[in-house]
Amino acid sequence: YQIIPDMGIDRGESYIAWSQMNQMAAADQIFTAAIVGGTYFIVDGFDPARMVEILEGDSTLYWLLLVPGTYARFLEFVDEHSDPDEWVDVGVVGALADLLNPQYVKDITEMTGAEFHNSHGLTEGGWTMSADLLPIGMVPDKDDIAKREAQFLELKLIDPDWTEVERGEPGELVVRGP
Repeated sequence: YQIIPDMGIDRGESYIAWSQMNQMAAADQIFTAAIVGGTYFIVDGFDPARMVEILEGDSTLYWLLLVPGTYARFLEFVDEHSDPDEWVDVGVVGALADLLNPQYVKDITEMTGAEFHNSHGLTEGGWTMSADLLPIGMVPDKDDIAKREAQFLELKLIDPDWTEVERGEPGELVVRGP
């Protein structure tokens, strides 16, 4: 299961599932947590108080998923209600660096002590296609947020005739893997 080596997930690490269950960032993590013997915490929608409660528990998280509409609210809640120094370890944080104020990448990575998962925004597999991890404390520029394909996949942009398009040209993303 490719997310395990791409994110460096260790045995027993857990996941907070708060996004819609029709998205792979929630549904597929049931299997990932089970494979590594972790806990799959189900939270009913984006609930920073419940998420922080889990972070203050004893289950190390392999990925703390946040998406563009949630960063400001999560950072504000933590600033007012929690001390991240009291949290469990977090392996990777975030998603979709290209849709964020770059300062949020810096703030959330420093808060959690975790690298930022620079994923694609695609319900069908955005997090699985990109293996980019942005370093802790980085304020990324446009070159930093370019995606890197995951180790078990091939990606390319094509036109309607399935011909690969030149860099900077519009196209449809196609993915191939085992």
